[in-house]
Amino acid sequence: MGTLDVPAWIDYILNVTSHSNLHYVGHSMGSTAFFIGMSERPEYNEKIDKMFALAPALYITESRYRLLAKLFSPLYGKIINLFGASSFVPTTFLTLRTFFGFGCKMVEPFCDNFFFFVAGYNPDQRNSTQTAVIVAHTPDNVSSKTINHFLQVMRSDRFQQYDYGRRNSNMYSGQSQPPEYNLKNVSASVVIFHSENDIFATPKDVLKTSKLLPNLKEINLVQDPMFAHTDFIYAIDADKLVYSRILEIMTNE
Repeated sequence: MGTLDVPAWIDYILNVTSHSNLHYVGHSMGSTAFFIGMSERPEYNEKIDKMFALAPALYITESRYRLLAKLFSPLYGKIINLFGASSFVPTTFLTLRTFFGFGCKMVEPFCDNFFFFVAGYNPDQRNSTQTAVIVAHTPDNVSSKTINHFLQVMRSDRFQQYDYGRRNSNMYSGQSQPPEYNLKNVSASVVIFHSENDIFATPKDVLKTSKLLPNLKEINLVQDPMFAHTDFIYAIDADKLVYSRILEIMTNE
């Protein structure tokens, strides 16, 4: 996604619009893909006016899911290496997801509490009438290799390329460990938004990321102590707490 898809999106948009650069807004994995793209394809930095990173997930060492990553990732990686990468959300689960979405209309409290457990607790920003819609569309298909890559990053405390285990030396010119992504190559202007109650992109991890970016323009802590990871997308006041500042920067700077 970072080395092929992100550059393809950028080139397509600029070609269609006849603009020379664009703004990029990425949430969580959308930020991860961007920073991989700019570090591995640095010639694309000049095509970015500003990058708005919402809850950037680069270093994930403080997440409560890290223990799960340490336990699960080695075995999961071996399964992928043995059988090959596949869809992390198979078609049969997509059918069940639709069923769960319908079921949530009847048992909203249960679905709300499950959503809070997975994504972070912030009831004041949750529109319960939309929970069934969200559950019916999330999660979507993603490569099992992508999921394992995130688990590896959580386990290793390094923003690194994919760990192929014994195959690393063949994949990375004799190196036994996967190389880290070089964030010094990210010369594009970056504006970060993060929150205190984010269980994936924690304040400590986001601060670590921010110190490695050579052209960080702004880092904003959302003014709601309960603002969680998915609130950047679904929160009732996301427009007031996050989007309005993004639009202000786009318009005035």
